[in-house]
Amino acid sequence: MPPGWNTDPASTAGGHGGGTNLRAHALRLGYSLRDYLLFTTNLFLGDLLRKYPAGATDTASTRLQLETTVRF
Repeated sequence: MPPGWNTDPASTAGGHGGGTNLRAHALRLGYSLRDYLLFTTNLFLGDLLRKYPAGATDTASTRLQLETTVRF
């Protein structure tokens, strides 16, 4: 197994451990309703460059982050 691969049998996470074998895209969208109120959405789409174990098919990850910022 490569370094950073989750091999703990008690873990349900599986997959990569956030190492350098990743290719990712980030999409960001922000909207300011008022001068003091900002809504932001981030979408991160990631996949492994080298699939481990060999022949693994579902190695992609998708993360959605929602933020609200209030300035005062």
